[in-house]
Amino acid sequence: MHRQEFENRTRVKRLQLLKENLRLSHITEGADDIRKICEEYVDIFKLPGDSLTATTAAEHTIPTPTIPKGRAITLRNYRLPEAQCEEVKRQVSQMLEEDIITTSNSGWNFPLLVVPKKLDASGKRKWRIELGHVVTAEGVKPDKEKIKAVTDFPIPQSQKDIKSFLGLAGYYRKFIVDFSSFARPLTDLLKKENEWTWTEKEQTSFELLKSKLTKAPLLQYPDFSKPFILTTDATGYAIGAILSQGKLGQDKPIAYASRTLNKAELNYATVEKELLAIVWACKHFRPYLLGRKFQIVTDHKGLTWIFNVKDPSSRLMRWKLLLEEHDYEIQYRAGQRNCNADSLSRYPTQCLNINAEEIMMTENKKKFYDIFKRVCKLFKIDKICTTAYHPESNGALERTHKTLTNYFRCFCDMKLNNWDEWLPFACFTYNTTPHSVTKFTPYEVLFGRIANIPGKLQRKTQPLYNFEDIVMDIKQKMQSCQQMAREKLIKFKESQREKVSFSNHEFQVNDLVLLRVENRQKLGSLWRGPFEIKKIQGSNAVIQEVGKRKHQEVHINRLKPYFSSIAGKRNGTV
Repeated sequence: MHRQEFENRTRVKRLQLLKENLRLSHITEGADDIRKICEEYVDIFKLPGDSLTATTAAEHTIPTPTIPKGRAITLRNYRLPEAQCEEVKRQVSQMLEEDIITTSNSGWNFPLLVVPKKLDASGKRKWRIELGHVVTAEGVKPDKEKIKAVTDFPIPQSQKDIKSFLGLAGYYRKFIVDFSSFARPLTDLLKKENEWTWTEKEQTSFELLKSKLTKAPLLQYPDFSKPFILTTDATGYAIGAILSQGKLGQDKPIAYASRTLNKAELNYATVEKELLAIVWACKHFRPYLLGRKFQIVTDHKGLTWIFNVKDPSSRLMRWKLLLEEHDYEIQYRAGQRNCNADSLSRYPTQCLNINAEEIMMTENKKKFYDIFKRVCKLFKIDKICTTAYHPESNGALERTHKTLTNYFRCFCDMKLNNWDEWLPFACFTYNTTPHSVTKFTPYEVLFGRIANIPGKLQRKTQPLYNFEDIVMDIKQKMQSCQQMAREKLIKFKESQREKVSFSNHEFQVNDLVLLRVENRQKLGSLWRGPFEIKKIQGSNAVIQEVGKRKHQEVHINRLKPYFSSIAGKRNGTV
């Protein structure tokens, strides 16, 4: 009697538990039939807490005809978002306790797949699971033994060697800020359209990557109880991102990521490149960000409203859909304050810093006068003009134009209408040709080293870099070269000054003079006047034509004394 009563109570409890797990609210017909079947066969349902039984009624195998006998298939596990890891651990522990699964040391392995189910009646999400560095208390850092394989890597001699080196170094790219930009000279050699040429630029990139690995920073562990900060940035050729945690501005890095843009992405607009950086970063750090609210920091203010445009493009809509699975908030931070991610997408500029000049001299042409005047006012530069019809006032520029003109006569065809195509070659020729006075090339005076000229035979050797010695050597060469060039130019100017024959006439105010005509016909008069000198300013004179009110400022080289007894005076011209 007691046993029968116990079984009845157990059956009632199982039936009640079974009804709680049944979800029949979406079924309009047949719900009552399903309940009756469950009540009749309540004993054969697997309910929480029940142990599974075994059967020998059927056996199954997994045929693998394409795989050699004795060889196991092993696939690496997928990275899981941290929000799903807790559910995976819970269900695996539960299945181990209920003897549904057991531990195995087999060589066969298939990655675990997590498939979220819809919310149940209680509002909880169900899950279905199909099974298949040096770490310290402070953080994570690269293994010295593995880094040694990179730092001892010989200079690559082929594309295959570069692929091997980048494969080793790329394993630790999350420790290197701006990895893609530093490696860009090496990755460019892997392109089919580029020929194999190992130059100083590739050697510098090769040595720089190895030195960066030896000084890799310590990355902190992610704390999934705190929100993440994703900082992104983009330039004309690369995108970068930093995953960090902490107070904005004092956040500590968890991982770095960057890559260069492909040919199609290089044509994107600036706002599209910035948005691409966000989409790519969210995909790259998806295991950390999915299922958690995080903050996106960007230096492009347009991204704060880009998804609210009235008629978005197809690319914008596609990216918007990709970001829909994340819970994020975009915050704008100016580029000067966004320096951490900004450095990931920018390669150090290998050029000198040129400051604004204090004085700018331009030609006195109305077409460009107003433009240059506004620019000079903006940069607080004093603007002066050259004297009309007096090329000596801007002699250095006129001499440069004459030299370039001689180059164009050699480079261009007979029509001379393609001179603009040859301008870069003419400038390169000028910058790499020794000056007749200083005996140095302009490139050598500016940079302190001889330029690499195409076609120049150079023996490829393995350089041994000592950066302190290189800096001191370049500094000494630049100072010595510039000092010698300066002394020779001063000496040359003094010799030229002695050769110049200045006019013996010393003009005074109220003197009558004649003005040399520059824009004249071939047989036109050489002089016009007379003019009266109203004011003298250095080597210039303000003159007024006799009988008229108009004033003009000219150089005294265009003047000569006027004598009323000169023969040939006719209608104000001589």
